Amino acid sequence: MSLKYNSPHTSNITNSGTKKKKISSNDSNSNNNATNATVATNIISSNTSSTPPQLPPPAPTTITSKTPPPLPQLSEEQKVEIKEAFELFDTDKDDALDIHGLKFAMKALGFDEKKPELLRILRQHDKNEEGVIAFEDFFKVSKYLTLLFFGL
Repeated sequence: MSLKYNSPHTSNITNSGTKKKKISSNDSNSNNNATNATVATNIISSNTSSTPPQLPPPAPTTITSKTPPPLPQLSEEQKVEIKEAFELFDTDKDDALDIHGLKFAMKALGFDEKKPELLRILRQHDKNEEGVIAFEDFFKVSKYLTLLFFGL
């Protein structure tokens, strides 16, 4: 099967890479057209060769191990404040706060959360469905809120 393109200004080109020059005699730019036809023929015949063009090898990549920046940490004073607020409102000393203790402990830390938000926090961290939050979860929530609102 042979691909042929006939134009009065270009060469006849086949997929075998052979060409037949046919330049119109009434064309005033016959030299430019002949050059363009030769370039087109060279491009097509180089693209139809049996071996694909060789690509240069990929450039070596350097992987650098970047350690993410450390997460902000609470100061020792902030940790003590969270612990004191929890203990102050854990009136039965069972290491857990109910909704009212949670509300007052959060207020003592400077957070004025509304009841729906407090209920969401309580539900999210109430592992035994007893309506209470343990100190470790209270600490996590307080740490998050402290870093979020007061930043370091």
